[in-house]
Amino acid sequence: MFKRLISLTVVVGILVSSFISVSAVAKDDEPSSWAKDKVAQAIKLGMVPVKIQGKYKQSITREEFASLFVNSVFTF
Repeated sequence: MFKRLISLTVVVGILVSSFISVSAVAKDDEPSSWAKDKVAQAIKLGMVPVKIQGKYKQSITREEFASLFVNSVFTF
């Protein structure tokens, strides 16, 4: 019984902490006002991989950059 209670507490703690951190990042991590229309258009056209949507003010990896580049070149 005690092990189940501890397990439940750990799982709930992990879920709550991941929700709080994701929601805190999501509010501040939007494209700049001058880029919002272009970013929305690029997402609509399928140029922006889902993996990097919502990471507008964070650094991206080489893999993410390559994916973005290939998608934008082959979209047209």
